[in-house]
Amino acid sequence: HLTIGQQLIDKTIEYANMCEAKKITLEVKVSNDPAISLYKKNGFETTHIVTNYYHDGASAYRMQKCLE
Repeated sequence: HLTIGQQLIDKTIEYANMCEAKKITLEVKVSNDPAISLYKKNGFETTHIVTNYYHDGASAYRMQKCLE
């Protein structure tokens, strides 16, 4: 039984591979520990912090997963 979040990640990775993408990037609020944990579990790594990313002034982690 997979969570909806995991199903979305699986489909995104599947689609990116079909399109021969080299990597997937995303931004996630630095305080969103459950999402960060899910992304890390799926091989995403933090590349840097984007300050003032959200409308409330919160920062985001930019994360990526290389597909090669």
